[in-house]
Amino acid sequence: MTSVKVLFSGAADGAVPALFTKVSVVNKKVGADCLFCVGQFFGPGDASADPDDALVAYVTGDNQVPLPTYFIGGYGGGCSAILEALPASEAKLKHLGRAGVTEVHGLTVAFLDGTYNAAAYHADAPPPNTSPYYTASEVAALKRALSELTGEVDLLLTCEWPAGVAGGIPESQAPPGLEHPAAVGSAVAAEIAALARPRYHFAGGQDCHFARPPYTNKDLGAGPRATRFISLAPAASPSKAKSLHALNLVPAAAMDPAALSELPDACTPSPYDVPSKGAKRPFEDQELPEGQDWRWSMKRGRGQGRGGRG
Repeated sequence: MTSVKVLFSGAADGAVPALFTKVSVVNKKVGADCLFCVGQFFGPGDASADPDDALVAYVTGDNQVPLPTYFIGGYGGGCSAILEALPASEAKLKHLGRAGVTEVHGLTVAFLDGTYNAAAYHADAPPPNTSPYYTASEVAALKRALSELTGEVDLLLTCEWPAGVAGGIPESQAPPGLEHPAAVGSAVAAEIAALARPRYHFAGGQDCHFARPPYTNKDLGAGPRATRFISLAPAASPSKAKSLHALNLVPAAAMDPAALSELPDACTPSPYDVPSKGAKRPFEDQELPEGQDWRWSMKRGRGQGRGGRG
């Protein structure tokens, strides 16, 4: 089985040259096949503003992207012009899209761009959506893509934490630097995480590095599955928290099903099945995770009909 060497980064927040400089140094040791960026990729400002010259140089090829880079967080200052130009560019830089499931280097990757906002969630934003907030229709598109997928999700990428993810663990393992971790996150992201049952879930949105103890997803007939949630700090973290993570990962499609059912030590129950102590619903109009048997009752195999950009 051939493994894929992958780097992950927290939010670039527009400091893309600094991020790529840091990644280049790390990658001399890692030799990664690709980089995934979670959290906001662009800096502050209006989407229709003139883009940063450094970003334009990566799109035109005047500056070289150090390795194939796939990002979410496609919102912020000058993002419209960059996102419009990228599909025709030969740069090793790609926006995954707003929501969907795709394959990268043999890995099945589910993603949700943006964060939750009650008003924006129920609005019908015309495409292309460059808002910092996802909509109900985008979330529905991701659910449809997952419903058509008969294999495993290797990676789930989000710009925010799922609500409750910091629950169900000892206080000594709680996220560092957060006063009320139980109140952090989105119920929508939690629902997607519960439905996707990814092997790894990487998220931005907080200025801390947090590698939650792995948790088990309910056995729906194909054997138990474990998920590891990892939050990465922004690349220019004020707290100097860890913003990069490396993995050497064999795609689930190339693994024996029995190996996928092997659970790591110290697994906890799913934080989405057992509400954390003192946890509150972050938004009154969000729904709790629904029944999850609909996808895993399908015949197992390699995913078909994947949404998002390929």
